[in-house]
Amino acid sequence: MIKGVVFDLDHTLYDRDASSRAAMSRFFDEYPEYVVPGVSRAQAQEAVVGAEHACIYGGWRAVAARLRDTGILQGDFTARFIVDYFQTQYAENMAHFPFVRPALERLQRMGMKLGLITNGNPRHQTAKIAALGEADRFDEIIIGSDPATAKPHVDLFLDMAERLRCLPCELIYAGDNPVNDVDASRRAGYVAVWVRTITPWQFPDIPQPEWQVDTVADIPSLVERLNAGA
Repeated sequence: MIKGVVFDLDHTLYDRDASSRAAMSRFFDEYPEYVVPGVSRAQAQEAVVGAEHACIYGGWRAVAARLRDTGILQGDFTARFIVDYFQTQYAENMAHFPFVRPALERLQRMGMKLGLITNGNPRHQTAKIAALGEADRFDEIIIGSDPATAKPHVDLFLDMAERLRCLPCELIYAGDNPVNDVDASRRAGYVAVWVRTITPWQFPDIPQPEWQVDTVADIPSLVERLNAGA
């Protein structure tokens, strides 16, 4: 019996691609010296989205390197500068999915406990969670900032289950990342659900989960289906 749903944040609860395009548009205007001459705004916007998808498990150092290697950015910038700029932009100009609030409201009406597990800098992630506007709906929020225990380690998932007073098998974890979200939550004993905001599946050595959805709008119906089958 499913008693709760735990979510990832980035690419799951807000439109990260649209947010990345908006952030790159601001970057294009504010730091033209770092943009390779001849690169258009639209090219830069699509390049950052493509780099994030291609470097799904490599972090911003890999994203920054890809943007340089593919001839989008130039100059003496650091990965830290890029990540700080974009993460700040995500919090300040977040592109919201219109279906997130109704989905969370429906899960609450169903009596589900709600959790959120996200990796990253606590300052950045806290600001994004606040910008999401739904923080009060979550019974527990955990930010994994220590590489020794953050996703894809199972520690945060087990900690969340304990906080929610549920067995891991009584919880769904919904996220987009095959390694950090799907495989990690499955190893922790959760019902793993892949939110297919980043496609195709890029990790052939990791089995795709039985349960997949296009967006979190489908999660409440999936809970009803699983519980009906229980």
